[in-house]
Amino acid sequence: MRALLPTGVRLAERYEREGTWARVLSAIDRQFLEPLFSGARLDSDTTRLRSGGVLCDLCDLLAEGAKSPSDPHIVDVCSEDAARWEVLGRIYECYLAALNDAGLTDPNEARFQELETPSRQAAFDRLVIACIPDLPMAAQRYAERIASIGVQVDVLTWLPDGVEAFFDPWGRPDPTFWAEHLFMVDAEQIMVARSPLDEARQVLDFVSQSSLPGDYAVILADPTLGSSFRNEVESRGGNAFLPDGSGLDSCEAGIMAVTWSHFQSSGDLRSLRRLLELPHFNRLLRDDSSLRSDDCLAICDFLIGDAVLSEFSQAEALSEIASIDQDVKHLRRNQSVAFVELVKRLSPLTVPELIARAWRVGGEGIEEARAVASLYECLQRSPVFEDSPSCLDHAFARALKAAPVFGSSSPGDIELSGWLEAPWSDACRLAGGGFVEGVLPSLVNGHPFLPDSKRHALGLSDNASRFARDAYLFQCLLITRSANEFRVSFSRFDGEGSPALPSSLLMRCHGDLLPDRALMLFGKLPTGSSIVERQNQWRWSLPDGMHRQLGKMSPTDFSHYLACPFRFYLRRVLWLDSFRADAHEMDPKQFGTLMHEALEKFGRESPLESDPNTIERIVFDYLDQAVVRHFGSSPSPAVRVQVAAAKLRLRGFSRVQAEQFDAGWRIVSAERKLEAKGENALKIGPLDLSGKIDRIERNVVTGAWRVVDYKTHTKADPPQKKHFRARLDDEWLPSAELEFLNGKKQIKKRWADLQLPLYLKILRHWHADEIGGNHLSAAYFTLSADPDESGVSVFEELTDDVMASAMSCAEAIATLVAQGVFWPCQRLRNSWEDPFEALFLNGTPSHSLAPETIEFLEGKR
Repeated sequence: MRALLPTGVRLAERYEREGTWARVLSAIDRQFLEPLFSGARLDSDTTRLRSGGVLCDLCDLLAEGAKSPSDPHIVDVCSEDAARWEVLGRIYECYLAALNDAGLTDPNEARFQELETPSRQAAFDRLVIACIPDLPMAAQRYAERIASIGVQVDVLTWLPDGVEAFFDPWGRPDPTFWAEHLFMVDAEQIMVARSPLDEARQVLDFVSQSSLPGDYAVILADPTLGSSFRNEVESRGGNAFLPDGSGLDSCEAGIMAVTWSHFQSSGDLRSLRRLLELPHFNRLLRDDSSLRSDDCLAICDFLIGDAVLSEFSQAEALSEIASIDQDVKHLRRNQSVAFVELVKRLSPLTVPELIARAWRVGGEGIEEARAVASLYECLQRSPVFEDSPSCLDHAFARALKAAPVFGSSSPGDIELSGWLEAPWSDACRLAGGGFVEGVLPSLVNGHPFLPDSKRHALGLSDNASRFARDAYLFQCLLITRSANEFRVSFSRFDGEGSPALPSSLLMRCHGDLLPDRALMLFGKLPTGSSIVERQNQWRWSLPDGMHRQLGKMSPTDFSHYLACPFRFYLRRVLWLDSFRADAHEMDPKQFGTLMHEALEKFGRESPLESDPNTIERIVFDYLDQAVVRHFGSSPSPAVRVQVAAAKLRLRGFSRVQAEQFDAGWRIVSAERKLEAKGENALKIGPLDLSGKIDRIERNVVTGAWRVVDYKTHTKADPPQKKHFRARLDDEWLPSAELEFLNGKKQIKKRWADLQLPLYLKILRHWHADEIGGNHLSAAYFTLSADPDESGVSVFEELTDDVMASAMSCAEAIATLVAQGVFWPCQRLRNSWEDPFEALFLNGTPSHSLAPETIEFLEGKR
């Protein structure tokens, strides 16, 4: 079809055709378009361009049959759908008129003119159509036309020895002959895989065993398998070459261009983060600043994940509010001021200007960058988009997807060709992937305008002709190679996990073979997970620079060690965690921090207030101040909703606080810190203890003392539920087990948390002289979602014996940590919440980590 295009005419590019269709659709009354787009909403540039793309595809398909939408023969063939085609024919004329007004010619109309009056017949005296089993009708009409004026036309067909076939005069195989044909394909020649990755692995295992190294070829009937096969090739140290190329939108410059346009129009911080992942943009943004590439990503992560912002304007507002806390934890908040200014400096740049600056010193991807910038400038100059700049960015994004990028092949590369290229391969060993129904043979069922039943009469390929083409090629491939040198494969599930059916070509066998063939194709697959298991070929290894020790622990750290020493090392020693790219609201930790700040200020500035209404007003005001510090003056709607939920909890706090005040409890200190290296330091075993206690109280009536920890749980769970767990079948830390008398019953449990016992130890460390012989207790002050359920829950089970057990367990953990023991790795209770799941692809932790790393974690190195 490309060969039928004339020269010397300004042909409309695909994006100009889509843009013109979009303009026509926007100008026509929706009621008139109802037969064409029943119930469709064409009220945005995006939907109109998408609809324009559908109409372009339809016109291109009709052009293969040498017809346009206004051809009266279509209405005769599709008489039951005549109203739709009449509407389409009329707006097609509007589309051509709009193109003409812009000085452009539709390429299909130019082809039709070329069929009527060939412009290049004098340039050649012979035309050879070589082995094209699905020659379009338009190409046939052209060949017939130039043959009528004296040009010799020859048609070649591929007919290997042993293949019986019938063809029409233009090299198309006869559908009637192939409709009943059976294929002599051995069961051993068919490979069934569980997933595309498994399929790629099987195919490459087969071709790599070629008797002549490198004398093999891989064809992909299903082009969507390209990424899976390429990844498998690269995992084996090779390089894959895709002759069909890839979209320009997948290169760095293409991603940068589309994402930058979206960020400029929307201010979306997630778009900005995507840009920061691109090396050239990150480098351009930082320019001469002191920020590093990972700083910029970390700052953006802070704005999205911690400040819960969605738009850049919110980040600007937050940067104008000074950060009071200069602790290292707030480094990203402080750096965000400079970061915002750097982004604002780039914000006026157009896409071509941005790309030109990003690649001003060259570097990898410069050719693609030039192509992206040139494409954008072509769209800007196109008369189609002169008066519709809002449509330009959407059209540019679609144009990038349609613009191919062709790589270059090097010796030794594995070429992943398409199905129609298979006959041209002279490799000794050949394997084909993607033999699934709907792809091979390819089906045309379900086309919204051209069902299969109408296509033959319109001169278009239909299911029968496509089946004949693919069956003919399959038979030729079977004949030209021995059974040992040719394999086909299909995956039972596609890349998204949806089931797939094997190609019906594989079921075309003799009746006595059919039951076994069906069992092989549809039967139970070999047991095993579809997740790739590396089988010890790769193990996670801790770099020497990350062999770190720990010199202090906080009371909350002990629960993490009790859950899993290895993950404790990752989180608390290496400070590894996952970024919540989908954060649209505060996580529980952020929500708790906000509440704690308001309550801390109350405990320090208004501890003697006893009226519940006054307490409520005070803590609400403290909360609002904390919201501004953390989220700026314009927090996201989700944060506003959560702030309202926080105030419900604070309303419950106000009531309970007034009750506790009436009961004689007075706040001694709020959010008091124990410094690991301060003057009044405290050790647990060989380690320093550091931490912060939410609240310490003394009862002015009884003289009792109490440590209180605020909890923002949905419901009021007692402390024992958090601190105790059922015992393990295989206990790795014997000192974690405890036994105590609960009423008349002896209870056997395992420590899961040591927070409140350690808080009591700190309390006695700080106030031993003042406490004397007075009673000590620990409690949760639970701020429930239902204010009526908020209350103080005392850890009644924390007797002297239980306290002694807790300290024994804490000292054992501290000793192990000081010795560098962060093993064994434990299975999490809820594995789906594990951010480190990717480290365990080999199954068990011992199979997933390098032996020397395990030795270090065991404290042996």
